[in-house]
Amino acid sequence: MTHGRWLMPEQISRVPMTSFLLDTTVHIHWTRSVPAVRRWLRDAILSDDELLTSVVSVSEVYAGARAAELEPLYWYFHELEVVPVTHSFGVVAGRLRYHLAREGRQLHLADSLIAATAIETRCTLVTANRKDFAAIRGLTILDGEPYG
Repeated sequence: MTHGRWLMPEQISRVPMTSFLLDTTVHIHWTRSVPAVRRWLRDAILSDDELLTSVVSVSEVYAGARAAELEPLYWYFHELEVVPVTHSFGVVAGRLRYHLAREGRQLHLADSLIAATAIETRCTLVTANRKDFAAIRGLTILDGEPYG
């Protein structure tokens, strides 16, 4: 319980250091046991960082998952906060696509929804596909491990 604007000492350890939205590439690399990704995720969990992902990423991962990966993925995603797509995310995603198209750039629907989720939840996006998201204003992308 908070008192005014102050946290009680027992609450301090539960305050996330940083909020990260994990892109589909992170989940694919976790499935493939990429050491840098596994290490980064472990460290983020131990640091009490908040790890979220979009339901769009969940869908993309399951679309390409092998039968043997289904159960491990089920438990893996239950350790993350899966953020649903909302009306406001849809509006932001649509406007991102509109503005980028006016600049001659294409942004796929799934990527626009993931970017909108990161922007609207004020998360830093963790992705191996920096080039897909680099032109998006207002989006913070992790610089460094596991993809630096």
